[in-house]
Amino acid sequence: MCRTYDEAQRWYHATVDFLKTRLKLDISPEKSKVVNMHKNSSDYLGFKIKVVPKGKTRYGYIAKTDMSEKAIKKAKSNLKAKVKNIQKHTTSQAINNYNLAIIGIQNYYCIATNVYNNLTDVNYALLPTIRIRFRSIAKTVPFRETEQDFKQKTTGIKDDTKIVVIGKMPLLPLTGVHHRSPMNFSQDITNYTAKGREKIHKQNECISQFDFIEIARTRDPSETIEFNDNMMSAYAVQQGNCYISGNRLKAENMICIRKIPRNKGGTDSHRNIAFMDKIIGTAVMTDSVETARKLLKRYTLDSLQIKKLNRLRNNYGYHAI
Repeated sequence: MCRTYDEAQRWYHATVDFLKTRLKLDISPEKSKVVNMHKNSSDYLGFKIKVVPKGKTRYGYIAKTDMSEKAIKKAKSNLKAKVKNIQKHTTSQAINNYNLAIIGIQNYYCIATNVYNNLTDVNYALLPTIRIRFRSIAKTVPFRETEQDFKQKTTGIKDDTKIVVIGKMPLLPLTGVHHRSPMNFSQDITNYTAKGREKIHKQNECISQFDFIEIARTRDPSETIEFNDNMMSAYAVQQGNCYISGNRLKAENMICIRKIPRNKGGTDSHRNIAFMDKIIGTAVMTDSVETARKLLKRYTLDSLQIKKLNRLRNNYGYHAI
């Protein structure tokens, strides 16, 4: 970023000369050029960047970022192809592939300041395809009636928004995304200071080989092979901590359950498996609210942890605490 056109030209030619002389590399004139960001936008890695005036800022300007035209076109064609695939092969795998594509687009482009409007345009282009292709295999339900686990995968969706459901599997709304600022990594992390090394070691605190051996010994012969295999993945995702309280678990004092039972559509996926303290697990699985409250007296759970526990009880058909 340069303040004047002449300065930008000097840096441009200096960079071209360095790449050619030192590294023997040629640049692409189409992709590498000097752009006046006040008047025109510049495309970079799927983003379209332009400078716009903003009063109360350090330099009086901010960067307005959108998805590039090429990225929008690619998102439309990619999602339309997945919709057609669902129509031809109406399987859970095809629906999961569509939802994963939605999550991938949202996670990558969420740092664009105008991402919601860009994805709204993509969504409008996609609606006729979804309506026509899914008219005989899908239904719509209000967002408020979807499962809690599904609601956690999206953000900013109103309760009355119509969600497309095929069988028992809802399709993620493309517009369920908010802008997130791209944050840099911590400058404190380094091998050369005590504080930096402490941060590295704290991040690396994970599960020992002994813990995995103990988990392997707790395999339930009455469960499926997939469930027993995915227990290891679920334990690793939780980093050996209780799903509810967040406290460190011990092999002799923990249980493993499905978040959503099989009779309500729960799977053996690691995302549907939770490890927790035995007493907390008993509180989740008991029908009596009073008994559950007595069991939880020894724990200090905040409102979010109680909400998570009640969500599990609701999945099993028990009243909230």
